[in-house]
Amino acid sequence: GGGELVDIKKNAADETQSATCFKTLLLYLGNIAKAPEEEKFRVINMNNAAFQKRVDAVKGGRAFLETFGFEADEAAGTLTLPRDKVDQVLTQMTGAEINGALTNPFFGVL
Repeated sequence: GGGELVDIKKNAADETQSATCFKTLLLYLGNIAKAPEEEKFRVINMNNAAFQKRVDAVKGGRAFLETFGFEADEAAGTLTLPRDKVDQVLTQMTGAEINGALTNPFFGVL
């Protein structure tokens, strides 16, 4: 999933937009890590204004979620992570990766 994070950093209009995207992705993963049984945390409404502005507006944002295991249902307008695809170790590693992208000033630059 590292490639999409670099895409987000490179395609975002500015530092604020990439940071907002990373923080939103971290929020999604954090909720799933805390409560994997909660379906509401594993379903993202793609028509949601916040999702469109913070994640979908940046190239790589949605791709990151799909690489992570979210499945797009264009008809329903949702991205869903099936319960059996929730991997706690991967979720924590990915969270750490996003956190690194967020805090490392050289991320995606080199």
